[in-house]
Amino acid sequence: MTKQPQRNEGIIISGGELNAQQVSVGRGARAVQTIHNAATQQDETVATALKELTESIQQYLNDQSKQDETLEMLASLAEEMKKETPNKTISSSLLKGLEESVGHITAIAVKLAPFVMAARATLGIP
Repeated sequence: MTKQPQRNEGIIISGGELNAQQVSVGRGARAVQTIHNAATQQDETVATALKELTESIQQYLNDQSKQDETLEMLASLAEEMKKETPNKTISSSLLKGLEESVGHITAIAVKLAPFVMAARATLGIP
């Protein structure tokens, strides 16, 4: 007689972490995401624009100290946007600073514009 292999009906994680939108485990388990609202879509838009802008700054802004300063402004703005009630005055100032700092560099400006639009929409800044 052959012995049937045991079925693993759990999760074993060794080292690292699990980060997922949904997880399902066991027989007949299903994971279905049914909520995808406008806020989530806006967050994704901002995240994509932020990533593309960051990459553009790193690629095209050759002055290292200006690059560091600009990325710090961007990080500060991203942190402000994460807050439940972001400070619109600070956020507006950071957006204006970004536009003044790198808005004249065409390769960066094409990535800056969509980010600024998405950030303003998320923050409720006209």
